[in-house]
Amino acid sequence: MPESERERLIRKNENFVQLPPPDFSKMSNEQLENRLKMMETMFDRAFEDKE
Repeated sequence: MPESERERLIRKNENFVQLPPPDFSKMSNEQLENRLKMMETMFDRAFEDKE
């Protein structure tokens, strides 16, 4: 059974550790998407090559 958009967003958000962990059940899909984009951007910036 293919995962829903919400399940995909939660799974991808769980890749980023945050303490205390957020309660994804209280977040809208839009909030999950925004959090995911923010975390991916911060991760990319933290580990980009700085020649």
